[in-house]
Amino acid sequence: PVRGDAADADACGAEEAVPEELAAARAEAAVMEEAFPDDGQPAPERVRRYVPRTWHRGDEREAPPLDTDVMEMRGALDDLDARLRAIQSRQDELMPKASAEAAGSREMPRAIAEMRAQNDALR
Repeated sequence: PVRGDAADADACGAEEAVPEELAAARAEAAVMEEAFPDDGQPAPERVRRYVPRTWHRGDEREAPPLDTDVMEMRGALDDLDARLRAIQSRQDELMPKASAEAAGSREMPRAIAEMRAQNDALR
């Protein structure tokens, strides 16, 4: 390909700029070689050590032990639940079904059921 005068001028300018850049790169490489001399040996390979895992992803973990306060609260809730059942069974024995319905005791089983639901929600 034939180049014109403008193309030749650009090429000459590029040739002059390259040696300056090349000289700067060579000077920087010399400084690097001086700071980090190369003894001709290849760099040693890094050995990756196998570290066994102390936990497994798929395994179920044990639940942490419960606090003494939590255990006391559960015991208290169980006692309340037992008392509620005892009260309900005594009332069932004392009141016949027909008279209980006539007396409007429909609210009592509902109240007991609500208390049990609250008890379960607190656990």
